[in-house]
Amino acid sequence: MTSYQFAHDVPGVLIYPEQREEIASRYTVVDQYPLSLIELPIPKPTEKFNTYTRRLRSKLEEELLSLVASE
Repeated sequence: MTSYQFAHDVPGVLIYPEQREEIASRYTVVDQYPLSLIELPIPKPTEKFNTYTRRLRSKLEEELLSLVASE
C-alpha cells in the first residue's frame, strides 16, 4: 500500500474489521502521505444477515463521505 502511495503520490485508506479498543483513524506515512483507517462492523452472533448488511453499508457510506468531505 505505501509503495502505491509513493509511486502515485496519493493518500491511502485501509479497511478492516472493527476492533475492541480505540484506534486512531488518521496517520501520515513518511510525514507526507495521508493514511486513513476505516473500521467496519462485524456481525453480531444473533444478527440477521439483512440487518448486518444494512448496518455495514450505512457505516461504509458514512466513512467514505467523511473522507471525501475532509479532502
